[in-house]
Amino acid sequence: MALLPMLLLFVTTSCTQEDEIQADMGNYDNQVLIRISTGDERTTRAASGIEGVVNTLHLFVFEATGGILSAETKCHYSLSLQHVDITKPVSLGSKKNFDSEKEYKICLIANYDLPTEVESKIENGGQLAVSDLNSLIETEMNKPPFTNLEALLMEGESDAVELNDETSEPIEVPATLTRAAAKIVLNIALSSEFLGSYTPFVGLAGNNQITFTNPALTTNVRSGQGIYRGSASGTFTYDYEMEEGGIITYTLYSYACEWVGGDLETASSLVINIPVQPKKPESSPLEINSYAISLDKFTYQTVNPAPEGMGDSRDYSLQRNYEYTIEATVRALGSNEPSEPVPLEGVGFEAMEWGTINIDIDGETSGDFLSVNYHELSLTDDTKNSVLHFDASDDVTVALAGDVYYYNKFGQRKVVGEGGSWNDPTYGYDVKFEYAEGEVTGNVTILSEPLPNNAPKYFRIKITNNHNKNLVEYVDVVQYPLNYVTSTFGYYSSLRDEDGRGCDFLDGPTNDSDNRYTKENNNNELDTGEGVNGYFVVKYVRWNEVDMEQDDNGKKVPTLLKSNHTLDYYYYDDDDGNGNSNSNRSQWNSASVNTHKNPRMYHVRITASSDEYTLGVPPLDENGYTQGGEDVGNMVSPSFMIASQLGAFQGFPNYQEAQVHCSRYEETTFLDYQEGIVVKYKNWRVPTPAELTIIGKTQTNSKNNYSAIDEVLALDQYWCSLGKVWNTKDQTVSNHSSGGWGRQPAVRCVRDANEPGKIIRIKDTTTDWPDQRPSVTPY
Repeated sequence: MALLPMLLLFVTTSCTQEDEIQADMGNYDNQVLIRISTGDERTTRAASGIEGVVNTLHLFVFEATGGILSAETKCHYSLSLQHVDITKPVSLGSKKNFDSEKEYKICLIANYDLPTEVESKIENGGQLAVSDLNSLIETEMNKPPFTNLEALLMEGESDAVELNDETSEPIEVPATLTRAAAKIVLNIALSSEFLGSYTPFVGLAGNNQITFTNPALTTNVRSGQGIYRGSASGTFTYDYEMEEGGIITYTLYSYACEWVGGDLETASSLVINIPVQPKKPESSPLEINSYAISLDKFTYQTVNPAPEGMGDSRDYSLQRNYEYTIEATVRALGSNEPSEPVPLEGVGFEAMEWGTINIDIDGETSGDFLSVNYHELSLTDDTKNSVLHFDASDDVTVALAGDVYYYNKFGQRKVVGEGGSWNDPTYGYDVKFEYAEGEVTGNVTILSEPLPNNAPKYFRIKITNNHNKNLVEYVDVVQYPLNYVTSTFGYYSSLRDEDGRGCDFLDGPTNDSDNRYTKENNNNELDTGEGVNGYFVVKYVRWNEVDMEQDDNGKKVPTLLKSNHTLDYYYYDDDDGNGNSNSNRSQWNSASVNTHKNPRMYHVRITASSDEYTLGVPPLDENGYTQGGEDVGNMVSPSFMIASQLGAFQGFPNYQEAQVHCSRYEETTFLDYQEGIVVKYKNWRVPTPAELTIIGKTQTNSKNNYSAIDEVLALDQYWCSLGKVWNTKDQTVSNHSSGGWGRQPAVRCVRDANEPGKIIRIKDTTTDWPDQRPSVTPY
């Protein structure tokens, strides 16, 4: 792991007057000393500005029986200092203040105003307990948060040590001071291609800003107390300045927080607006050009999860004393709707401890070490990248650890090139490295071409210290093509009625309605119109007909269906089975359907602009339908999902019914199969013709398993935002006037992925998941 700068507090031997707390070198006999020292430290991430300042320092000494502090342990000795000079030693005073042959721990709190009741207790001779320190909290009051600060809250605790050895020599006590905040470093670069088409400029007041939603404003002062359970803090804006060459660098802070992915009320997120002027003649400036940066990428990266009962380590989180670095390149326009920023794709995320390390490179006592600047790395279409850096005590070896792989159209893990040169388009797309052999520091150049099948490429780099083979660092790399496709298993779909009520066992209780608008029978034919009774209230994958694979963490993940007869429809029937009308509509019926084995939703991401389309989120009308018009028809959402076979329908006699169908469609996928966590997606719409063309050019009907997206447009006619279009099956979709239309057009709904899904935890209501599963039939 690359180590970040931490402040190290040392007690060192020196000389000063006995009563001096801080002074130049003097007589330190009989003193207990702490020194905040830079010494011979080698800093990999230097603290800057307020990050290394100690304005106030509170020290609390507790007797540590058996080396342990209990919550009831009383404070033996305390000391508070103002405006601490970290270049000079700090003294706890005479060793006579402490009993010999006893061990103590020193608790440190920096840059914190003690509450009045705590100060009064100390002044009146009362003894603080460890629990009193553990209950301290701090709330950030600046608006926007963490601006105009003089210093950051820090705290630490020493090991158990003896403070009186009954000699005149000073006692040295090392202790570590760490920050209570998380640091977020945002590094954004505008690509040369983007700067060739657009010029950034200083927009109207308030437009050159970064928006931070829900930074945590309250924290427990002491670490180890779990994450403070605060509520949503709101939205705050920060002004930034564009550096020369289209570079934006900005640092934000937040106290530790955690949230369930997709929970917009508590999730922390960033949006950056970059006003630009198109270089095309007579083009108007774009004051609103916004990009969303999800902080969900930092899940599963915490090395110290919250104590049991004080947080779910699966949840997304920002941890105290962690630095989160976000590297991103802007290649296309964002959104002109402030409330709907375009997700910034191809973003690199890095999370590591925030601090310094103390390494003596040349000294006689120097030890072996190895550090890298990234442990997770995202590459774009670059075929040669040198961002990875290593520092070591000796020369290193760089090699691949395991396979180079990708996930195919069925979600199956495939090794690059495994199909051979005749059949596999990924053959020959290996990964190589260049680095200075024999050097103890340097950059690793990664030589890797993006895969031609529109799939992200995954691999792991292993860097080994050649002197000490036990010192190994791993770097997980994902490389994205400019346009790429991922997928997720869709297993359940349903339709809402005109009042927005669903019919879904996941939410419960079920609402039935005579106005489902669309239904499909077991002959794959569609009935439409208000008030119809019958099929497609619920469409469901049979649990026992799903093939499973294990992911890299050993968890089961669904891939595809075992046969073509594994989808069921569940519906209310107005016939009670005896030919009598059932006005209560309580009779559930089901039917199987012959369908494709692959019920996967595909997620298409476009990061490259093109003369063939306009990159941007297609606007919706007041009904939530995709707007018409040639300009909108030429738009392609930079990040959109395609409904799976559960949402592939044909036989719509008119465009209005296709619009309504998509607007009421819902589909659910697994976020974590074994834990029973699913995501339900709403906000579907009819695609634009440009989006259908992108799908047509990306999909493949090849029978091999090496592509990233299956054939999803296989029929002759489809509805789009301009009406009927003809699928020529030669990787284009266009208007076609010759010949008859035959059967009514089909629709393949899409959704803009900037709208999060709803998290549902099946396991919370179903014991023994996944061995026991909920009833398919809604309540």
